[in-house]
Amino acid sequence: MPNHTGVINMAGGRPRRQTIQAANGRFKLKNAINTIQLLYYFIIHLSGAVVKTFLFFLILKKMRRLVGYCCNTVLTVF
Repeated sequence: MPNHTGVINMAGGRPRRQTIQAANGRFKLKNAINTIQLLYYFIIHLSGAVVKTFLFFLILKKMRRLVGYCCNTVLTVF
C-alpha cells in the first residue's frame, strides 16, 4: 500500500527522511564533540607546555641555588 506523503518507508515502517535527519543530527553532534575534544586537547597541551617550561625554569633556579649551596659546603668542608 503506497503512502502519499513523499516519504519512503523503510523496513521498520519508519520514514526514511526522519532516519536521515536523525543520522544528520548524530553526525553534527559527533562533529561538535570531536571539535570540542580537539580544542580541549590543544588547550591542555599548550597549558601543559607552558607549565612544564615554567616548572623547568623554577627547578633550574632552585637547582642552581642547590648546586651553589652544595659547592659552598664542599668547599668549606675541604
